[in-house]
Amino acid sequence: MEPRAGSEGFMDHDGLQSLPPTTTVVVVGAGPSGLMLASNLTRYGIKTTLLDDRPDKTSTGKADGMQPKTIETFKKFRLADDLLRKGVKVYDISFWESTADKPLQRTGRQIHYPDHVGASDPYILLAHQGMVEDVLIKDMEDRGVSVSRSSPFIECSRSAADGKINVVYEDPATKAPRTIEADYLIGCDGAHSKVRPFIPEAKLIGEMTNASWGVLDGVIETDFPDLWSKVAVRTQHAGTILWIPRERNMTRLYVELSSKEGDRMDKSLATPEYVMSRAREAMAPYTLEWKSIEWFGNYVVSQRVANHFADAELQLFIAGDVSPIPWGRGLHRRH
Repeated sequence: MEPRAGSEGFMDHDGLQSLPPTTTVVVVGAGPSGLMLASNLTRYGIKTTLLDDRPDKTSTGKADGMQPKTIETFKKFRLADDLLRKGVKVYDISFWESTADKPLQRTGRQIHYPDHVGASDPYILLAHQGMVEDVLIKDMEDRGVSVSRSSPFIECSRSAADGKINVVYEDPATKAPRTIEADYLIGCDGAHSKVRPFIPEAKLIGEMTNASWGVLDGVIETDFPDLWSKVAVRTQHAGTILWIPRERNMTRLYVELSSKEGDRMDKSLATPEYVMSRAREAMAPYTLEWKSIEWFGNYVVSQRVANHFADAELQLFIAGDVSPIPWGRGLHRRH
């Protein structure tokens, strides 16, 4: 029989039930990192409270790729079946390039994980972040624990009497501050974490680049021959594009937006229409139209990492995008 944390004191999705006044671990943030952590703690019977400021889980977009070690981890936890059934497996990547003298053409193809790498799952599994969250939420709920939605973290302090952590959050029903007493607090609440400032001297070290990108998830109509492949396109006149096949016949396009090297794109100008026009310019002479768009985002690349991941007492921790590492491994830090 598997250990259960028990549902007593936990709030259901409609907010009718209060959170317990005490717990062992409070996790702030119900993205992939927070959910994976809370799911594992719950499996071991450790009393866990999971706070999230959003009213619901991720429905579209955001991180979408899982590397072989992440897939292997989900398999070990017997959580991979739905993801493997619904996601798209990509085994290789093709490269296209155009110059002032040469039109856009395929220049090569490369296998992601050759035999000598020894990956048991030699592919990247592509599925939007909400599908991953679904799997982890269900795993927790099967053990009697739910995410406390619309419950933003406010602050925390350490009790002088017993060293416990007093975690203050906003009650979703009354909007008044409430306090949970915990042994540990882990912030998994993203790059703009509210937990990180409570770890003395914790800050992000590194740099913000000027590399600006737009991201579009949607159903595409095109005569480009590698539509259903992962593709890296490099052009001299319109930057770089990365094509990624997605679930439900969708395609994700990462489109470089900076007009000149070293320039940062004004984020307010990076609209879906502008991103689509940049993509069409880069893909010429191939046609490129969107039948529908499910999700759009734009961002500036940063290469930063936290200088501290815990306080001196080892009671406050940060994980996931709160302590980001370079090169877009956000969806993989949860294991």
